[in-house]
Amino acid sequence: SSKAIGLSVFLVAALILSLIISSKIVAALQDVEIKNNNSPTLKKKTVFFSFFAASLFVMLLWYWGFFPGSFVYDTAWQYKQAINNSYNDWHPFWHTIVFFSFPLKLTGEKYSIVLFQIIYFSLIMGYMGMVIYKHSSTKIAIISIAYILLHPFTGIIVSCPIKDVGFAMAGCLAMTMVTEAYF
Repeated sequence: SSKAIGLSVFLVAALILSLIISSKIVAALQDVEIKNNNSPTLKKKTVFFSFFAASLFVMLLWYWGFFPGSFVYDTAWQYKQAINNSYNDWHPFWHTIVFFSFPLKLTGEKYSIVLFQIIYFSLIMGYMGMVIYKHSSTKIAIISIAYILLHPFTGIIVSCPIKDVGFAMAGCLAMTMVTEAYF
């Protein structure tokens, strides 16, 4: 039909345009020089703990507002797996162990699932802030972490123990580790 042909032409044109724009962006980024902050004035531990504490404080405000967290239908399956010690491939095994079983084994309380997720998130934000500070400046690190922490979606999604949050946190951690290794 003519609609299908029109849609196909549009998608091909959009793909070609995005490839052209992407190649221009990559070419422009190759000329960008990233200056390493070789003489930081603060110790790494201080920077890490500062960003960790700020992240934990902001996320605990969300936790307080949405206590004990937002448990959706999907998380009931993982909770059941963690309680029964009967795991399957319906959800990522590592996510169920780290985000459900571990907190439940330590505390025995359902609310600890979201609390531990907030702690994991805060540790990653502390590490990310430290890496950004190491390679740029205090101002850029604060703006970068504040952008993430103060975005309403961040607080809402971190209060919900779904596998997407664990995946996003793992991706953020991997990206930060690659950044630190590469630069």
